[in-house]
Amino acid sequence: MDSYGLFGAGWLAGFMISLLNSILKVAVEKTVKSLKLHTVSEEANLSMLLIFFAQLINTVAFAVLKNANFRDFESPILDSLFSTGHESDFNQSWYEKVGQDIIAVMIWNIWFPLFETFVSYLQSHLYRLLDRNLTSNPLITQQESILDYVELYSGPEFDLQACYSAMLLTISITFIFGAAMPILFPIALIHFTVTTVSQRLLVIYYYKEPPSFDEKMTLRCV
Repeated sequence: MDSYGLFGAGWLAGFMISLLNSILKVAVEKTVKSLKLHTVSEEANLSMLLIFFAQLINTVAFAVLKNANFRDFESPILDSLFSTGHESDFNQSWYEKVGQDIIAVMIWNIWFPLFETFVSYLQSHLYRLLDRNLTSNPLITQQESILDYVELYSGPEFDLQACYSAMLLTISITFIFGAAMPILFPIALIHFTVTTVSQRLLVIYYYKEPPSFDEKMTLRCV
């Protein structure tokens, strides 16, 4: 696998897939919230499953169809839809091309959540700075109630369902393509290690205290 492919077009494709996965996550969570389910656990369970399946379809479908060619099917419709692809089978050539995108996605999935957290951290501090009229005095505020002040100066909610869906996505991609690309297994191990350490630290120092969930989400994830 040439380095130009991984850190060139493959790297860009991996970033775009990870970015779209992030957008899908936000869209699914907003949609589920609009359903106004009875409990937080029901909302989180449904969000976890929908985020996982949406991101899995987006990641795998994009990687497979990006270089797909259906000339063997002799279908004018498929030929017109996938006219730029060159691979009609899962052969060595396919893995050399598409494998770069898949590995790039897996690497981006390790660091993209941390990048999102960093952007959210900067955004929240910018809002607080504006609330203090660009001063460092915490007694200056434009909030009209204590609840608004606490909401502004506290951390974001811990997105447990997104963490579970990210774990499921990593496991699924690894076992779908890992037999032909064994490098996905150590990448998955690094992903779980980074996620475990970073999320534990963020729960302690950054996120709000998470609500009490029942065991349904954990059992469903397993």
